[in-house]
Amino acid sequence: MSNHKPPAAIKTKAQKLDLGGLHAAYGWLPLDQPVGFRLAFDWFGSAVPQLLRGDPLDTDRQRSYDRAVKAKALGDQACTPEEALHAWSTALRLYEKVWSSKNLPSVDAAITAPPGRQVAAIQNLLAALNKAYLGRATFGVTTGAAREYEGTSVRVPVAELTALTAQPAIKAVLAEAVTVAKLISVDNGKLDGAKFLANLPLVLDGVGEWAGGAPQPKATTPVTPRTPRASTGIKPGSDMDLVLQMLQTSTPTVEEIAAKTGWKYHKVTMTVSNLRGKGHNITRQGKRYHIA
Repeated sequence: MSNHKPPAAIKTKAQKLDLGGLHAAYGWLPLDQPVGFRLAFDWFGSAVPQLLRGDPLDTDRQRSYDRAVKAKALGDQACTPEEALHAWSTALRLYEKVWSSKNLPSVDAAITAPPGRQVAAIQNLLAALNKAYLGRATFGVTTGAAREYEGTSVRVPVAELTALTAQPAIKAVLAEAVTVAKLISVDNGKLDGAKFLANLPLVLDGVGEWAGGAPQPKATTPVTPRTPRASTGIKPGSDMDLVLQMLQTSTPTVEEIAAKTGWKYHKVTMTVSNLRGKGHNITRQGKRYHIA
């Protein structure tokens, strides 16, 4: 008979559910609901396996979960912003019901709460970037994992913006100077080295004026810029350009913009959200959009 004892069972510590990501997503809801909802659904997409570990769904909870998935899909395909937001919030309420024992934060409370501290810090950083590079490039936010470029428009991932807020604004702003100089030095899809060398000092001068708190004059025209409307980062004649012109010359409704562009309503509200991220002060009064 062997004297060897069987190996002791390996004890594993249950991983604690991290609600920080969901709280961070909900922090966007008071300022930018489409971004907040996308981030919240991203969190649930990655957290569901952990939520289910040791807590399988019974028939009633499975039914509620299926309803939540359908509600999210309806929101993604909604024809109006109101329908999309209603469907998305319904889906999140159902998730809260399915995992009521997990003490998940309330989506309804988040919508009416003040913006989260981290979100406010990101908004301040974006405002600094857009002021420092006024007339040359615009900065906004994306829920994707990588930066997105369109002309002279830069959309920065939330995770990257969060990391940038940990350093002084001047450092974060100055770090973008080379990127901005490159963007305004592109000719026919290729970087023109001579234009870049001529534009970089102009870009740095603009950052210096912003950092010194001097009144911001009209930005110096870059050397042979690629478009005459570089301040918007929007290609002239595009649908986004048409939306911006409508907002600048009138107070259109979502329906009017949708009819003019041929877009579905949820794409209109997403586009307006993107324009806000590019530095445009767009508000909604009743059914009509207004731009400052």
